[in-house]
Amino acid sequence: MSEFIIKNGITINKDFEELLHNEGFKSYGDFMNLKNCEPVKVKKSRSVFKFSLKDSSSEKGERVFYLKRHNYSGSEKFSSLVNLKGREDGYNEWHQTIALREEGFNVMTPVAFGEKKLGPVPLECFTLSEEVSDCVRASDYVEGLADDGQGVKKRVGLLVKLAGLAKDFHDKGFNHQDFYLVHFFLRLETDEIFIMDLQRVHRRQAPSTRWVVKDLGQFVFSALQTGKYTRDDLLVFWHEYFGRDKLTGGEKKMLDSIMSKAARIARHDEKLQKRSGK
Repeated sequence: MSEFIIKNGITINKDFEELLHNEGFKSYGDFMNLKNCEPVKVKKSRSVFKFSLKDSSSEKGERVFYLKRHNYSGSEKFSSLVNLKGREDGYNEWHQTIALREEGFNVMTPVAFGEKKLGPVPLECFTLSEEVSDCVRASDYVEGLADDGQGVKKRVGLLVKLAGLAKDFHDKGFNHQDFYLVHFFLRLETDEIFIMDLQRVHRRQAPSTRWVVKDLGQFVFSALQTGKYTRDDLLVFWHEYFGRDKLTGGEKKMLDSIMSKAARIARHDEKLQKRSGK
Protein backbone atom coordinates (compact mmCIF):
# COMPACT_ATOMS: atom_id res chain seq x y z
CA MET A 1 0.00 0.00 0.00
CA SER A 2 1.19 3.52 -0.77
CA GLU A 3 3.00 5.60 1.83
CA PHE A 4 2.34 9.35 1.96
CA ILE A 5 4.51 12.19 3.21
CA ILE A 6 3.83 15.90 3.73
CA LYS A 7 6.29 18.27 2.11
CA ASN A 8 5.83 22.06 1.92
CA GLY A 9 2.22 21.56 2.94
CA ILE A 10 1.56 19.08 0.11
CA THR A 11 0.65 15.44 0.65
CA ILE A 12 2.70 13.29 -1.74
CA ASN A 13 2.67 9.60 -2.58
CA LYS A 14 6.23 8.57 -1.69
CA ASP A 15 6.49 6.49 -4.88
CA PHE A 16 6.29 9.73 -6.90
CA GLU A 17 8.26 12.07 -4.63
CA GLU A 18 11.52 11.97 -6.61
CA LEU A 19 9.83 12.24 -10.02
CA LEU A 20 7.76 15.26 -8.99
CA HIS A 21 10.72 16.96 -7.33
CA ASN A 22 12.94 16.47 -10.37
CA GLU A 23 10.24 17.92 -12.64
CA GLY A 24 9.93 21.06 -10.53
CA PHE A 25 6.79 20.26 -8.54
CA LYS A 26 7.89 21.57 -5.17
CA SER A 27 5.16 23.94 -3.99
CA TYR A 28 1.39 24.34 -4.03
CA GLY A 29 1.70 26.97 -6.76
CA ASP A 30 3.65 24.62 -9.02
CA PHE A 31 0.53 22.45 -9.30
CA MET A 32 -2.09 25.20 -9.37
CA ASN A 33 -0.25 27.29 -11.95
CA LEU A 34 0.91 24.52 -14.29
CA LYS A 35 0.49 25.73 -17.88
CA ASN A 36 1.90 23.03 -20.15
CA CYS A 37 -1.00 20.58 -19.94
CA GLU A 38 -4.00 19.48 -21.98
CA PRO A 39 -7.43 20.68 -20.79
CA VAL A 40 -9.87 17.78 -20.41
CA LYS A 41 -12.74 19.54 -18.68
CA VAL A 42 -12.87 23.20 -17.70
CA LYS A 43 -15.64 24.45 -15.43
CA LYS A 44 -15.98 27.28 -12.96
CA SER A 45 -15.67 25.08 -9.88
CA ARG A 46 -13.54 22.21 -11.20
CA SER A 47 -11.06 21.85 -14.04
CA VAL A 48 -9.26 18.72 -15.19
CA PHE A 49 -5.95 18.74 -17.07
CA LYS A 50 -3.81 15.97 -18.49
CA PHE A 51 -0.02 15.89 -18.82
CA SER A 52 2.84 13.42 -18.95
CA LEU A 53 6.30 13.21 -17.39
CA LYS A 54 9.23 11.20 -18.70
CA ASP A 55 10.12 8.30 -16.41
CA SER A 56 12.67 5.72 -17.54
CA SER A 57 11.64 3.37 -14.75
CA SER A 58 8.12 2.98 -16.15
CA GLU A 59 7.26 0.42 -18.82
CA LYS A 60 6.25 3.07 -21.38
CA GLY A 61 9.03 5.53 -20.54
CA GLU A 62 6.57 8.09 -19.25
CA ARG A 63 3.73 8.49 -16.79
CA VAL A 64 0.46 10.23 -17.54
CA PHE A 65 -1.34 12.24 -14.88
CA TYR A 66 -4.66 13.97 -14.35
CA LEU A 67 -4.57 17.22 -12.40
CA LYS A 68 -7.86 18.43 -10.94
CA ARG A 69 -8.16 21.96 -9.65
CA HIS A 70 -11.12 22.67 -7.41
CA ASN A 71 -12.42 26.14 -6.57
CA TYR A 72 -14.82 25.49 -3.73
CA SER A 73 -18.36 26.81 -4.04
CA GLY A 74 -20.15 28.47 -1.13
CA SER A 75 -22.02 25.24 -0.32
CA GLU A 76 -18.78 23.23 -0.34
CA LYS A 77 -17.15 25.70 2.04
CA PHE A 78 -20.19 25.51 4.31
CA SER A 79 -20.37 21.70 4.28
CA SER A 80 -16.68 21.47 5.16
CA LEU A 81 -17.43 23.35 8.39
CA VAL A 82 -20.79 21.96 9.51
CA ASN A 83 -20.44 18.47 8.00
CA LEU A 84 -24.18 17.92 7.54
CA LYS A 85 -23.82 15.30 4.82
CA GLY A 86 -20.09 15.18 4.26
CA ARG A 87 -17.81 17.00 1.86
CA GLU A 88 -18.16 16.48 -1.88
CA ASP A 89 -15.03 18.18 -3.14
CA GLY A 90 -11.40 17.53 -3.99
CA TYR A 91 -10.50 16.90 -0.36
CA ASN A 92 -13.16 14.21 -0.15
CA GLU A 93 -12.16 12.66 -3.47
CA TRP A 94 -8.53 12.39 -2.35
CA HIS A 95 -9.34 10.71 0.96
CA GLN A 96 -11.98 8.38 -0.49
CA THR A 97 -9.55 7.29 -3.20
CA ILE A 98 -7.09 6.26 -0.51
CA ALA A 99 -9.81 4.57 1.57
CA LEU A 100 -11.04 2.54 -1.40
CA ARG A 101 -7.49 1.45 -2.28
CA GLU A 102 -6.97 0.30 1.28
CA GLU A 103 -10.13 -1.79 1.01
CA GLY A 104 -8.85 -3.46 -2.15
CA PHE A 105 -10.84 -1.62 -4.82
CA ASN A 106 -9.22 -0.58 -8.09
CA VAL A 107 -9.13 3.22 -8.44
CA MET A 108 -6.74 5.80 -9.88
CA THR A 109 -3.42 6.00 -8.04
CA PRO A 110 -3.40 9.07 -5.75
CA VAL A 111 -0.18 11.02 -6.35
CA ALA A 112 -0.42 14.43 -4.63
CA PHE A 113 -2.89 16.69 -2.86
CA GLY A 114 -2.81 20.28 -1.65
CA GLU A 115 -5.43 22.63 -0.21
CA LYS A 116 -5.52 26.38 0.40
CA LYS A 117 -7.50 27.67 3.39
CA LEU A 118 -8.52 30.94 4.97
CA GLY A 119 -8.52 30.00 8.63
CA PRO A 120 -10.72 26.88 8.89
CA VAL A 121 -12.45 27.58 5.56
CA PRO A 122 -11.09 25.72 2.50
CA LEU A 123 -10.89 27.90 -0.60
CA GLU A 124 -9.39 25.66 -3.29
CA CYS A 125 -7.35 22.53 -3.77
CA PHE A 126 -5.73 20.27 -6.32
CA THR A 127 -5.56 16.51 -6.66
CA LEU A 128 -3.07 14.69 -8.85
CA SER A 129 -3.69 11.10 -9.95
CA GLU A 130 -1.96 8.73 -12.33
CA GLU A 131 -3.88 7.65 -15.40
CA VAL A 132 -5.44 4.22 -15.45
CA SER A 133 -4.00 2.91 -18.71
CA ASP A 134 -5.12 0.21 -21.14
CA CYS A 135 -8.76 0.47 -20.09
CA VAL A 136 -12.11 0.89 -21.78
CA ARG A 137 -15.20 2.54 -20.34
CA ALA A 138 -17.74 -0.12 -19.35
CA SER A 139 -20.57 1.57 -21.25
CA ASP A 140 -18.48 1.70 -24.44
CA TYR A 141 -17.46 -1.93 -24.01
CA VAL A 142 -21.07 -3.06 -23.62
CA GLU A 143 -22.29 -1.05 -26.60
CA GLY A 144 -19.45 -2.36 -28.77
CA LEU A 145 -20.18 -6.04 -28.21
CA ALA A 146 -21.88 -7.95 -31.00
CA ASP A 147 -25.42 -9.20 -30.52
CA ASP A 148 -24.41 -12.81 -31.08
CA GLY A 149 -24.08 -15.53 -28.47
CA GLN A 150 -20.54 -14.57 -27.55
CA GLY A 151 -21.46 -10.91 -27.14
CA VAL A 152 -24.44 -11.75 -24.94
CA LYS A 153 -22.26 -14.03 -22.81
CA LYS A 154 -19.71 -11.24 -22.27
CA ARG A 155 -22.37 -8.68 -21.41
CA VAL A 156 -24.01 -10.97 -18.87
CA GLY A 157 -20.62 -11.94 -17.47
CA LEU A 158 -19.87 -8.26 -16.88
CA LEU A 159 -23.15 -7.89 -14.97
CA VAL A 160 -22.08 -10.68 -12.63
CA LYS A 161 -18.72 -9.02 -11.96
CA LEU A 162 -20.25 -5.58 -11.43
CA ALA A 163 -22.85 -7.02 -9.05
CA GLY A 164 -20.12 -8.59 -6.94
CA LEU A 165 -18.19 -5.31 -6.92
CA ALA A 166 -21.30 -3.30 -6.01
CA LYS A 167 -22.15 -5.69 -3.18
CA ASP A 168 -18.63 -5.46 -1.74
CA PHE A 169 -18.64 -1.68 -2.17
CA HIS A 170 -21.90 -1.25 -0.27
CA ASP A 171 -21.14 -3.87 2.37
CA LYS A 172 -18.01 -1.91 3.29
CA GLY A 173 -20.14 1.17 3.87
CA PHE A 174 -19.41 3.12 0.68
CA ASN A 175 -21.92 4.86 -1.54
CA HIS A 176 -21.00 6.54 -4.80
CA GLN A 177 -23.89 8.83 -5.87
CA ASP A 178 -22.77 8.62 -9.52
CA PHE A 179 -22.91 4.85 -9.92
CA TYR A 180 -23.35 4.85 -13.69
CA LEU A 181 -21.70 2.49 -16.18
CA VAL A 182 -19.59 5.36 -17.53
CA HIS A 183 -17.77 5.48 -14.19
CA PHE A 184 -16.50 1.91 -14.41
CA PHE A 185 -13.41 1.18 -16.49
CA LEU A 186 -12.36 -2.30 -17.61
CA ARG A 187 -8.83 -3.54 -18.07
CA LEU A 188 -9.66 -6.54 -20.21
CA GLU A 189 -6.20 -8.12 -20.18
CA THR A 190 -6.18 -8.48 -16.40
CA ASP A 191 -9.95 -8.68 -15.82
CA GLU A 192 -9.82 -5.66 -13.49
CA ILE A 193 -12.63 -3.16 -12.95
CA PHE A 194 -11.77 0.39 -11.85
CA ILE A 195 -14.18 2.75 -10.10
CA MET A 196 -13.92 6.38 -11.20
CA ASP A 197 -15.26 9.84 -10.32
CA LEU A 198 -15.04 9.59 -6.54
CA GLN A 199 -15.77 13.19 -5.58
CA ARG A 200 -19.18 12.38 -4.06
CA VAL A 201 -18.29 9.04 -2.47
CA HIS A 202 -19.18 8.77 1.22
CA ARG A 203 -18.58 6.06 3.77
CA ARG A 204 -20.72 5.14 6.75
CA GLN A 205 -20.48 2.52 9.47
CA ALA A 206 -23.18 0.37 7.86
CA PRO A 207 -24.79 0.30 4.41
CA SER A 208 -27.66 2.78 4.16
CA THR A 209 -30.67 1.54 2.17
CA ARG A 210 -31.39 5.06 0.94
CA TRP A 211 -27.96 5.46 -0.63
CA VAL A 212 -27.81 1.90 -1.95
CA VAL A 213 -31.14 2.46 -3.72
CA LYS A 214 -29.77 5.67 -5.24
CA ASP A 215 -26.57 3.97 -6.46
CA LEU A 216 -28.34 0.97 -7.93
CA GLY A 217 -31.09 3.10 -9.49
CA GLN A 218 -28.36 5.01 -11.32
CA PHE A 219 -26.74 1.75 -12.39
CA VAL A 220 -30.03 0.36 -13.74
CA PHE A 221 -30.77 3.56 -15.65
CA SER A 222 -27.34 3.57 -17.31
CA ALA A 223 -27.45 -0.15 -18.11
CA LEU A 224 -30.83 0.15 -19.82
CA GLN A 225 -29.68 3.30 -21.63
CA THR A 226 -27.05 1.29 -23.52
CA GLY A 227 -29.83 -0.48 -25.40
CA LYS A 228 -27.94 -3.73 -24.83
CA TYR A 229 -29.44 -4.74 -21.48
CA THR A 230 -33.04 -5.59 -20.67
CA ARG A 231 -34.81 -5.90 -17.33
CA ASP A 232 -34.58 -9.67 -17.71
CA ASP A 233 -30.81 -9.40 -18.16
CA LEU A 234 -30.64 -7.45 -14.91
CA LEU A 235 -32.10 -10.41 -13.00
CA VAL A 236 -28.60 -11.90 -13.19
CA PHE A 237 -27.28 -8.77 -11.47
CA TRP A 238 -29.87 -8.94 -8.65
CA HIS A 239 -29.35 -12.61 -7.90
CA GLU A 240 -25.60 -12.06 -7.70
CA TYR A 241 -25.93 -8.86 -5.67
CA PHE A 242 -28.29 -10.36 -3.09
CA GLY A 243 -26.49 -13.71 -3.17
CA ARG A 244 -29.52 -15.93 -3.67
CA ASP A 245 -31.58 -17.51 -6.45
CA LYS A 246 -34.87 -16.45 -4.89
CA LEU A 247 -35.19 -12.96 -3.45
CA THR A 248 -36.85 -12.38 -0.09
CA GLY A 249 -39.86 -10.14 0.37
CA GLY A 250 -37.65 -7.37 1.74
CA GLU A 251 -35.26 -7.64 -1.20
CA LYS A 252 -38.14 -7.51 -3.69
CA LYS A 253 -39.43 -4.38 -1.97
CA MET A 254 -35.98 -2.84 -2.18
CA LEU A 255 -35.78 -3.81 -5.86
CA ASP A 256 -39.10 -2.02 -6.49
CA SER A 257 -37.57 1.12 -4.95
CA ILE A 258 -34.48 0.75 -7.14
CA MET A 259 -36.53 0.41 -10.32
CA SER A 260 -38.68 3.39 -9.31
CA LYS A 261 -35.52 5.43 -8.79
CA ALA A 262 -34.23 4.40 -12.23
CA ALA A 263 -37.55 5.45 -13.78
CA ARG A 264 -37.37 8.87 -12.09
CA ILE A 265 -33.84 9.37 -13.41
CA ALA A 266 -35.05 8.43 -16.90
CA ARG A 267 -37.89 10.96 -16.74
CA HIS A 268 -35.55 13.67 -15.50
CA ASP A 269 -33.05 12.85 -18.23
CA GLU A 270 -35.77 13.05 -20.86
CA LYS A 271 -36.73 16.54 -19.65
CA LEU A 272 -33.12 17.65 -19.82
CA GLN A 273 -32.78 16.28 -23.35
CA LYS A 274 -35.90 18.18 -24.47
CA ARG A 275 -34.62 21.41 -22.95
CA SER A 276 -31.31 21.08 -24.73
CA GLY A 277 -33.06 20.29 -28.00
CA LYS A 278 -31.39 16.90 -28.42
